[in-house]
Amino acid sequence: MEGYLSQVRANGRQYWYLKKYEGKQEFKQNKERTLYKFGNSENAIAKLHLWNQDFTFFPSELKQLGYGRKHVNVWIDTLKKKIS
Repeated sequence: MEGYLSQVRANGRQYWYLKKYEGKQEFKQNKERTLYKFGNSENAIAKLHLWNQDFTFFPSELKQLGYGRKHVNVWIDTLKKKIS
């Protein structure tokens, strides 16, 4: 559960992903795995606030990876800092 938020800009929008570094650098290629796609900034913030208000909406795939409510708060703070 050592994931991190990553952003990609495409078509004038900013998209957010939860990624994990896999660690093996064969031929010096970056080995990342996408754990979850949050969507564009607007959708990502909306999802995170929904999960923070009602944790029953939190995706089971993230729960199985060991993520929880405390991570939601960290992700909200991270997105707010990066977007503004």
